[in-house]
Amino acid sequence: MLLLFVSLLVIFIGSTLMYVFSEYPSYVLISLGNWTLEFRLWFGLTALVIFLFIFTLIYKRVRKIIGSLAGSVSWIKESRGKRAERRTYAGLIHFVEGNWQAAKKELVSAAKDTDKPLVHYLAAAKSAYQLGLSEETNFLLQEAKKNAPDNEFAVALSQANIYFSDKEYEKSLATINSVREQALRHPVALDLLRDLYIQLKDWPALITILPEIKKHSSLKLEEFDILEENVYMSLLDASAHKESNQSDSDKDGNKESNKNSEALDTTWQELPKPIKKKIKLIGLYANLLHRCKKDDEAGQLISKTLKSQWHSGLVELYGKLNMTDRKAQLTSAEGWLKKHGEDASLYFSLGKLCIKNSLWGKAKSYFEQSLKIKERPTVYAELGALFGQLGEHQKSASMYQKGLLLKTLS
Repeated sequence: MLLLFVSLLVIFIGSTLMYVFSEYPSYVLISLGNWTLEFRLWFGLTALVIFLFIFTLIYKRVRKIIGSLAGSVSWIKESRGKRAERRTYAGLIHFVEGNWQAAKKELVSAAKDTDKPLVHYLAAAKSAYQLGLSEETNFLLQEAKKNAPDNEFAVALSQANIYFSDKEYEKSLATINSVREQALRHPVALDLLRDLYIQLKDWPALITILPEIKKHSSLKLEEFDILEENVYMSLLDASAHKESNQSDSDKDGNKESNKNSEALDTTWQELPKPIKKKIKLIGLYANLLHRCKKDDEAGQLISKTLKSQWHSGLVELYGKLNMTDRKAQLTSAEGWLKKHGEDASLYFSLGKLCIKNSLWGKAKSYFEQSLKIKERPTVYAELGALFGQLGEHQKSASMYQKGLLLKTLS
C-alpha cells in the first residue's frame, strides 16, 4: 500500500508540474559579469536532480574508500600491538629464566611498540646489568625515566638496587633518599634501606626507620623483634668500640678506655626502656662493662636482673667478673642456690668464684656438681686446670681428655 501511495504521489506531482510548466512558461537566468546563462525551469530542475544523484554516488564511494584505508591503518596498529605483546611475553619468560641477552633484546624491541614501556625498560636494564653492561644499563634506566616521568620512584628503586648489588652503598642510599617519602611507605624500598644501613653500620639511621619498617615492611612480627634487638645490640657494641687515634702509652690507653666507657654508658641510658629490659641487651651491656674493666657495675646489673629474670648466661658471666669485693661476690652467688640449685651454670660460676677466693676444695665440689647436672667441655677444662694447680696431674689429664672427647662428639 505504501508503494502504491508513493507511486500515485509521484505521478500526481509530475503531472502537476508538467501542466504548470506548459501553461505558465518560465525560465532561469544566471548572470555573471558579461556572461549569462538562460534555460527553462523544468530543465534546471531535471539537471539539479541528476547532479544530486551523481554527487550522492560519488560521496558514498569516497566514504567507502576512506573506511577501507582507516581499517588498514587500524589493522597495522593492531598487528604492531600483537607483535609487541608477543615480544613482551617472550622477554619476560627469558627474564624469569635468567636468559639476560634474549630478555634484553625482546624487551627493548617491544618497548618501541607499546604505550607503556616502563616495565620493559626496567627489566631490560636489569638484564643489561646482569650481563655487565653498565653503560647500557644506565641508558635503559634513563629511557625508562624519560618515557615514564610520573614513575620516578620505580626507576629510582631499580637504580638503587643495582647500586646495592654493585656494593656501591653510598650511591644506592643517595638514590633511594631522592624518593625517601615514598620509600618509607614501600615494603621493598624499606627492605633496601634496612640492608643499606646494616652494610654501612649506620645504626642510628636504621633506628629512625624502625617504626616504618614495623608498619609497612614485609617482616613478620617475630622477625621485626629480632631485627630491633640486633640493631640496638649493634648500636651498643659500636658505642664501646669507637675508632680514635690510639697511643702506645698506658695513660692514653686508659683515657681511650674511659672515653669508650662514657660513650657506652650514654648510649645505654638513651635506649628505650622496653629495650633495656631484654636479656640479650642486658647481657651485652654487662659484657661490654666487663671489657671496659667496670666489673662492679656489671655485677650490680646482673644481680638486679637475676632477681626478676633468671638467665644461665648472665650467671656464667657473673662468674667471670673481677669485682672489688670477691668474697661478697661469692656470697651473693651462693645465695642463688636456694631457688636455682639445679642450674649447672650456677655451680660452674661458683667454682670459678671459689678459685678467685683460693677456695680450692670448694671449687672442686662445685665443678663436680655442675658436671653431675650437665657435662660440658668448659667445666672439664676448668676442673682439669684446678687439678693441675693442685699437683694432681693424672686427674688433670683425665679431665682434659674427657672434655676433649665430649667436644669432639658434640
